[in-house]
Amino acid sequence: MRSQRRLYTKKTDSASNADHYYIFNESSGDLIDINGTADMTVFETTRGNGEYSFDGVNDECSVNNGLIGTNFPISVTAEIKKLYANDSVVYFSNWVSGQPYQGIGIQLTANSVGCFYGNGVNTFSSGRRNFVSAAYSFDTNYHKISVEFVDATNVNLWIDGVSYAMNYSSGTATSIADSGKIFLFKHLELYQRGFIKNLQVFSRLLEPSER
Repeated sequence: MRSQRRLYTKKTDSASNADHYYIFNESSGDLIDINGTADMTVFETTRGNGEYSFDGVNDECSVNNGLIGTNFPISVTAEIKKLYANDSVVYFSNWVSGQPYQGIGIQLTANSVGCFYGNGVNTFSSGRRNFVSAAYSFDTNYHKISVEFVDATNVNLWIDGVSYAMNYSSGTATSIADSGKIFLFKHLELYQRGFIKNLQVFSRLLEPSER
């Protein structure tokens, strides 16, 4: 277990080399990508101070375009805060009910980060590939989570810029089938609770300054 931890305090620039970048500063309407692409639809979510909060009951954001695609690599970074440290939340997912094991997901548990992807063929657990991080004890402060889905067998993770090993856990999937729909704080039919800001999605690996 790593002992090195620090809170993420870097301020966000107005520019980004991400394919999609959301800074959560809309007071109403859809969530807008600052690079010019519209467009997450916001449902019930509480807004303010450049963050959105989700109550775990009926709050979500969703998008209906090809935000992820089907090719490796794919990288996702965001600042995430739990409501309670022991919560287990999937904060980013394009796995849709009725199409299980299709797309990617990123999950925070009480003491680790889980990442998974699937090929949209097998509806059992073997139809996705799961990874879990080395131990990390979460609190209720913001932390920057940066994940690279490098290829079919490798995922990289940074928490507040510090690298943590990601270990293969289970499953045999080797490709991603894009469901075309992204959820924030909703996975299949389960709503999640927590806070998010500064979400970026890349169709490439991350530069060191982006982790």
